[in-house]
Amino acid sequence: MTASVESYALQNGVPVAVECNDCSSNQLYNAAIAAGLVGTHYFYDLTLGQITAWQTTREPSGRGGYIYDANQVSVPAAIASAFAILKNGVAKYGRTAMNSTVTINLNSKMPGFPSRDSSAIAYNVADTTALQNDIGDWILTGGVQAFTTPLLTGLAQSAFGLLGTTSTIIFKNDAVSATINVTLKDGSVITFSWTAGSNPKFTGGRDKDNNTIPLTLAQVPGNYLFNNDPGGLAAFEQYLLTLGVPVVNGSDFGPIPSVTVECLPKSGGSTQCTIQAN
Repeated sequence: MTASVESYALQNGVPVAVECNDCSSNQLYNAAIAAGLVGTHYFYDLTLGQITAWQTTREPSGRGGYIYDANQVSVPAAIASAFAILKNGVAKYGRTAMNSTVTINLNSKMPGFPSRDSSAIAYNVADTTALQNDIGDWILTGGVQAFTTPLLTGLAQSAFGLLGTTSTIIFKNDAVSATINVTLKDGSVITFSWTAGSNPKFTGGRDKDNNTIPLTLAQVPGNYLFNNDPGGLAAFEQYLLTLGVPVVNGSDFGPIPSVTVECLPKSGGSTQCTIQAN
């Protein structure tokens, strides 16, 4: 049994439910008034499989302060549904699995993917904040509803479903997070990270030739292999220019089986890339 429970807080305006397993009504009442905060406090119990809500009020004490009181109130349906996802996920996969970073694989052919972004490749997304926001919003909103159907199964479905509720309630000790890979039309892959209480954040990707996409000048040095794809090489060259990196001999090559782009740091902090036939 938990001897004491900390008070509730808000994260980005969203209530944070506090875990209290086997807590008595008296303990929850005391926790609801302890912080001197008027509002609704949520407590969840994974032992008993329930979530409760307490409404805290106050009135002047007549001595310059306030007297606080709390009453148990009904839990909104959306919050009850969110807790059901957590409870069922823990029951099926265990607490550790639900607390870990879950990898979820999606693709641009899934329902609701922004049509204006349907032809984008990973370099376009890496270079364009608007595309990152578009796809992040797709993951955050309509995507969650679609992906928690049979399009996703198992732990990924539970984790994604729970992340989709974090605009309604955040479970303090169960801040699930996910690494979300989205395969685009050309086969390139972009990656987002998503943690409870935040929006999906673009973190990088790989092009269709499986080259890691550098996001900063410091990440550019290395070798990049392109196979039978002049378009992919051209997209890479164009992307490097946005990072301020020149490409030598880039326009001198015709159709060839494969090339390696060697990017090396130079004096003064600059980087130059050279295309070499394999």
